[in-house]
Amino acid sequence: MEKHFKKESLSEGKIILEYGGILQEDLGKKVHDLILTAGYKMIEGSAGNAVYEKGSMALRIIFGAFVKHFKFAVIVSPIEGGDMRLEIAKKTSGAAGGLVGMKQVKNEFERLSKLLQTI
Repeated sequence: MEKHFKKESLSEGKIILEYGGILQEDLGKKVHDLILTAGYKMIEGSAGNAVYEKGSMALRIIFGAFVKHFKFAVIVSPIEGGDMRLEIAKKTSGAAGGLVGMKQVKNEFERLSKLLQTI
């Protein structure tokens, strides 16, 4: 299987991944499938431009860091040269779980980035 990932860059609250040799629709589908296998559900949008969530925000508020809750937005878009850009943005800070919750969100954000680099 050909690997399309090229490079990662970080921006305020976002991770940007670049891919080559893959069409926008194909990358969107692969990202969608990989995120679903990681236990997330799509709560809005469509493959390649969606918001995904894992866990319960209500339970996170009640029980704090004992309950995990993650929410991320992903957007696939073309960039010059025929390459593709995948932007992953945090849609929750983890603050409802205190410092531990914030660290959990940061770690999951990084884990998700590494997972998507396997494409």
